[in-house]
Amino acid sequence: MSAMTLPTKLAIRFDATEMAVRDALAQVLAFLRDAGLDSDNSGKAEIVLAEALNNIVEHAYCDIAHGKVELQCTRHPSRLEVTILDQGKPVPVHVFAKRGYPDTDSALPDLPEGGFGWLLIQTLAENLTYQRVGDTNCLRLTIPLLVAA
Repeated sequence: MSAMTLPTKLAIRFDATEMAVRDALAQVLAFLRDAGLDSDNSGKAEIVLAEALNNIVEHAYCDIAHGKVELQCTRHPSRLEVTILDQGKPVPVHVFAKRGYPDTDSALPDLPEGGFGWLLIQTLAENLTYQRVGDTNCLRLTIPLLVAA
């Protein structure tokens, strides 16, 4: 496959369930592989997207019986632009506050169970923006790609 034929866009819509997120991530990984990304870049993208999509299922749709998620990815030479749309509950403002690393100097049973997901997203992604338009959540982010010299 020449550089001119590499795919640059992916758009998928799926149910807001854990299994559908798993299937969507498999589609994203196939797209990234076909778009020429190496395992370091595709792994970073997988972490960010898994955290964001699982948060939507777990929190935005927690009391809603049925829901959909739309994921759009655009591959550029040095970045992956991502837009995620859903019609679940609005994201509380405090979620986007910059976070520090949780205290890990505790015994294993005393470590916090959650709180690492948004920290991973904030660490691995850039240009993180969220807005609520009508009844739709719109999360946009950029994942910088390591470009081989």
